[in-house]
Amino acid sequence: MFDVEAPREYKQESNSAFRGEGEALMKALSVQPNEETAHNLSALLSSAGHEILTIPTGHECLEEARRIPYDLLLIDVSLPDVAAPLLVGHLRNEHVRSPIMIVAGGIHQPLLSAECFDAGADGYIDLPVHQQELIAHLHAVVRRTRYHPPIVIGNLEVDTHLKIVRVSGVPVVLTGYEYEALVTLARSSTHVVDRDLLMRRKATELVDVSNSIDVIVMRLRKKLCKEEGLSFVIETIPEKGYWLHEI
Repeated sequence: MFDVEAPREYKQESNSAFRGEGEALMKALSVQPNEETAHNLSALLSSAGHEILTIPTGHECLEEARRIPYDLLLIDVSLPDVAAPLLVGHLRNEHVRSPIMIVAGGIHQPLLSAECFDAGADGYIDLPVHQQELIAHLHAVVRRTRYHPPIVIGNLEVDTHLKIVRVSGVPVVLTGYEYEALVTLARSSTHVVDRDLLMRRKATELVDVSNSIDVIVMRLRKKLCKEEGLSFVIETIPEKGYWLHEI
């Protein structure tokens, strides 16, 4: 679906021409049932100096990604055994932190790509594509998604990579509004977050009173603070805003 031979002006260059200045070598897992596409991807990444393992099914991907922390997962959008968005969701539920790039051929499917992103994918690219553009996309995804440790405040853990919130190790299901407000508070746990700032950040989304910042904070407290013995609190600071901090 794309030519794996290096462009003429790069044939005599080192592999760094594909990697980019300062790019480290990657260990990638390609989940690709199409033999020709699998071969082309493998040849391209190998020519760029990267290490790549190719497997044909989603179930093999799940087992392999649990076992080894790959720098990148390349997942074909049309797998024979599982839908791509479902596989991405399973990987994220299994705490696989590797960046995930969905590879699609043929007609672009915006709804399917949206489902993949919602499930936890980090990138989506349509083939055919120029080989240097593909390599650049892969490097950009890896740079953008380098692992950041979860934010821990007492026994509250906010994993912004996997978008998972836990209290005492137990996952808590939040709405999109609630999660975004919690992340803002958690990233500012050393000081009070101005209520007006939260409102401005949500101004384009909060279209009715049920989604106001006050109601969102109330719902967060209800979901996060069910148990006794918590070591964090979302404190209301009168005439200022909210402060999420350890106690």
